[in-house]
Order: sequence, then C-alpha cells, then structure tokens
Amino acid sequence: MAASPIHKNWAFAPSAALLGSLGPISRSRVCDLVNNDPDRPLPAPLRVQQRGIQGCQEIIKGILDGVASDGANKKIFVVDMLPNRFNEWGRSIAELQKEQLRTNQGHEYFFTAYYCDEESKELQSLGSEIAGGFMIPSAVVDAFKNASDTSNLNALKEKVNTFNKKYEGALEVRPSQSEPETTSTPAEASARTLCTPSFKDGDRPIDIEQTRMPSEVLSIEQFESRIELLAKGAATCDPKIQVCVTRGHEIWLQNTTDTDREVKAGELFGLGLANATETPIGLARSVAAKAIPWIVDDDLQILVMCGSNGKRPMSLADLVCHVTRTSGVTSLNLVEHEMTQKPEENGTAPVFRYNAKPKPKVSTVEPSDPPTNTDFMAMRSTWLGSVLKNNFTKLPKSNMASTLWEVKIESGVPSKIMALKPKFWLVCRLSIAAKHAVKLSVN
Repeated sequence: MAASPIHKNWAFAPSAALLGSLGPISRSRVCDLVNNDPDRPLPAPLRVQQRGIQGCQEIIKGILDGVASDGANKKIFVVDMLPNRFNEWGRSIAELQKEQLRTNQGHEYFFTAYYCDEESKELQSLGSEIAGGFMIPSAVVDAFKNASDTSNLNALKEKVNTFNKKYEGALEVRPSQSEPETTSTPAEASARTLCTPSFKDGDRPIDIEQTRMPSEVLSIEQFESRIELLAKGAATCDPKIQVCVTRGHEIWLQNTTDTDREVKAGELFGLGLANATETPIGLARSVAAKAIPWIVDDDLQILVMCGSNGKRPMSLADLVCHVTRTSGVTSLNLVEHEMTQKPEENGTAPVFRYNAKPKPKVSTVEPSDPPTNTDFMAMRSTWLGSVLKNNFTKLPKSNMASTLWEVKIESGVPSKIMALKPKFWLVCRLSIAAKHAVKLSVN
C-alpha cells in the first residue's frame, strides 16, 4: 500500500495496515479458486497466481481497520492497478457489495481497474464498461442475472451512474503509455499508475520504432564494384531485402527492387544449428568470437520473447512488466542469472527495474558450419550467420542492429525466463531507396 505524505489529514493515516498490522490472511482452498474450466483440475501455475477471494476481502477490511472508526458508512473505491485474468479484487468487492445490498447497511463499495495494454485480451473480458468512471464488476452482474428480483442490481447501477455523472471529468481511466507522462509528481508515481517500468532520460532501452540513418549508402552498381562478398541471403523479416556479409565481416542491406522500402525492426538472419554448453563466465566472455554466451548485464538489454503471438523484442524490464500484468506471474527468475530489484532512489524504489548479473556458469552456443554444397550467394537466412563463425564479435552491436537472444517463459513456481537461441536483428526502422544498399553501424 502506498502512503501519501502530501495530505496532513489523510484519511488512511490511522489504517492498521499502515501501522504495521495486516493479517494473517486466509489461504484459500483449491476448490475456492477461480477455475474457468471446471471439468479439469486447476493447474499448479494457475493456483499460485491467485490469493483467493476471501484473502482479498480480508486485505480490504484490514486496510479499513481503524479508518472508519466513527461508525458511519463510507463509500469505498477500490482501484485495481494491475488486474489479472482472475479479477479477484472485482470478485471480492462484489461479495462485499452484495452484503450491503441485502441489508442496506455498511460501507458501499465501488470498483474499477486499469487496463494495461491492448494485447491483454483476457483482461478485456472482465468488463467492457470502463470508460472514464467507476464500473460495476461483471461478477456482480453475474450474481444477479438469474434472479427474479433485479431491483438491487438496478439500484446499484443507478448509484454508479449518478456518481459518474456527478464527477464527470474528474474521473479518468487511462491505458498505459510507453513513457510516463510529464507531471508535477515524480516519474516513479506516474509509472506506477500506468504499470510501466520507470525509465528516465539517459536510462531507457533502444526505441525499435525509431527511424535511423545508415552510416554509408551506395547504389547497387557502386556496391557491386567496390564490395567483395562472403555470403548473401534474403532477410528473414523481409525477403525482398538482401543481407550481405562482406569479406571484412561488415553487414549491408540491399534493396534490389524498383521501389523504395521501409524495413521495420525484425530478424535479419539466424546463426545455424547449435548446441548449448555450460561454460564458466570468464571463459564464456573470452570465447565470444566463436560461441555466443547467454549473458544479460542489465535490464535495458533487448530480448525477443517468443510465444503464441509470435516474436516480440523488448527490454528485460519491459518483458518482466509485460508477463506480470498479462499472465498474473508473481515470481519470475532469469535463468543462469541473479535478478534483483534496483535499490531505492530518493526514497522511492524504481518500478519494474532490475539489476541483472550472470551466475558463475552460463550457456554458450557455438553454431555449426554451413551445410555441404551451400551456395553462399543464395544462403537460407537461418544459416547465413554461420559464415561469421570465429568472428561473431565483429557483428554490429548498436542502436541499429544487434545479436538478440530469443527467450520463452516457462511456467512454474517461480516462472522462468529461458534462453532459446541467438539471432541477428535489425532494432530500428530503415528506409532503403530502390536499387541501393546501406551499411549497418557497428556501434
């Protein structure tokens, strides 16, 4: 719970929770947890993602303990800043509100939630009525939809509508943004509201949507007359773009078509088949020219999350935030690394910001040689990077292109970020004129 020192007469100042007394909180039985498929047992990963409806009610009552001590009934507004698929806070508020509706006594409870992003399809099913005010949880509607007497539900709807109209303009439910808004409050507070990592100027991941200017541009005629190639093949992300590896181990992109092309961030080529080997961290760094190590040095490093919706590049900080708010994961480890919350700055802990440090041994991947009889001027993109074996450290590592690790989330307690394989990616947008070639910056 966040305590505000701004208001001297802050209503929650006497809360027992803020004074250090909250709980113990009941642990729910498996049969009491939310299970969207009652014909099957609830899997273990979905059990640990739930605290239970009863536990949520006890937390709310604990926070109110000492606050409403005058005996008067209050209007209690609960805002879920990080909703998950189970809508536990909404369901718990529904139970508390049903009691008030039955007796017409006690506190009145209102609930709303902040949706984190458009991709959270599971969250959108929890209620589509959020649009600038407080909403009636779908659990409340479900509880009354089969009742013959709907007067209680209609009365509650009328209360909510009256409140929203009265305070129209003062209430706003906003989706998250890629960056915290500029306000008079600290950036950390804005980031908490918007459920995004608290990045700041000079401490942000690469913006893969930014269009960058190449360091060198040549026409196709100039390129073919000046540059000697080691290998060439179509880019994975855009087959109309040719990726060229020069004898000097430079990476060029060719647009041989008759129209200008804008290439978005995406995978350019793979590094061939490979097996992972556990290697001491010191040795792993020293042999990086021939075997690519699984090393994450900070939370700004870009990883490629692989899932049912395809591949998505994002920083480690953004990845943890995304998994937390869309999958309800409460504990997440980075395999073969130590990942800890960044320390407080000016008394405030950065939101979704982490220190990452590789463990004494990490995995290294040494790609195999290209297949026999390979046509090096028409290589498959999955094998193109293998021609750089023993020279992987010469690959660009810049805000234009870099070697990125593909990862997946392995469910469990805790869940894990597992390394899959490294690929070479374009990490920006590039505009390439027709019949021209551009060089990718090294750093």
